[in-house]
Amino acid sequence: MTGAEPDPSIAIRAAGWRQGDVVAGQDTACLLAAAIDRQPALQEPRLVVLSQDCDLVADVLREPFVELIAGAVIANP
Repeated sequence: MTGAEPDPSIAIRAAGWRQGDVVAGQDTACLLAAAIDRQPALQEPRLVVLSQDCDLVADVLREPFVELIAGAVIANP
């Protein structure tokens, strides 16, 4: 982040996300750009919130990160 972009963790908390929620497609690119970990090697990743609900609403200084996992939609065989 260059400082001009909003903090994604604040947006997550403001959106009222809960553990297990699937991130909306339009938010995925922003979150991946702000990721401190490796990027998923998927064409169109779907992100799922892993952080516990209490951590999502905790003070950003106490819980500065939101944990997400990437997955992909697969077609039924």
